[in-house]
Amino acid sequence: MFDEGKLVLQTDTRAFGFEIKPVEIVFLRRGNSSLPFVESFGNKGKTRETTIVRALDLKAGQPFKVDLDGLRGIHRSNLFDYVGIVGGKQAKEEKAASLVLALAEKKSTVFEPGITKGLFDSQWAGEISFEERNLFGRNYLLGVDFLKEIDMKKESFKLRFGNNRFGRKGAWMTTFFRDPFKLKPSAEIINEKELRQYDAKLPKDVHNTASAAGGYDCRTREGFNVKFHWPFGNW
Repeated sequence: MFDEGKLVLQTDTRAFGFEIKPVEIVFLRRGNSSLPFVESFGNKGKTRETTIVRALDLKAGQPFKVDLDGLRGIHRSNLFDYVGIVGGKQAKEEKAASLVLALAEKKSTVFEPGITKGLFDSQWAGEISFEERNLFGRNYLLGVDFLKEIDMKKESFKLRFGNNRFGRKGAWMTTFFRDPFKLKPSAEIINEKELRQYDAKLPKDVHNTASAAGGYDCRTREGFNVKFHWPFGNW
C-alpha cells in the first residue's frame, strides 16, 4: 500500500505487541558469488534490536506498519551491507506482530595510521585514528585521533563521541580537543618581558608551551564543542 509516497506494510487487525518484541533481527554474513548473503552461525550480530526499534520509531500498540524512510536511514548509516524486510512474525495469544529484518553488518571498528607533510612549513607528522562506529550495538560513535609533528612538544588530540540517530532529529556529536599551533611573534618582540606581554594579549584558552620551533612560538588551544543535527526541510 502506498501512503503519501511511502511504502507501508500494514494489517487491519495486527499491531506491535506489548508481550513480544517489535523487531526481530536475522543476521546475515557474506556468502559466495551465487548467494551473496547467508544466515550467520547462531544468528550472532552486534546491533541490538532496541537500536532498530528506535531508528524505525516503533511503539507497542501502534498499527503494524513500516515506511521506507526509516529503512533508508538505517542503510545510509554505513553500518550495514544489506538491510531488508523478511516479513512479520505473528503472536499466538494476542493480536500482535513483530517486524523481521535481515541485516548484514559491516565491520564497525576502523584503525588508520598515517603520515602527513605540511605544505607551508614542510614539517612531517605521524598520525593515528581509531573509530568504533557501532559502540555496544547502539549506533554510538567513539573516535580518537592523534597527530604529532616532529618539532612540536605536544600532540594534536581529538576525542569524538556521538550518535547520528540514523539521520533522525536529535543527532549529536561532542568533541574534546587539544590543538597545538604556531605563532610568529612580531619583529618588535625581542626580549622575555615583551614576549610575556605578547602572551597576555592572546585568548584565554590559548596556553604558551614555552617552546619555539624555527622562530615560531608553539602554543596549544584546548576545549570541546557539541553539535546537533536537526533537519527541518528540503531545499
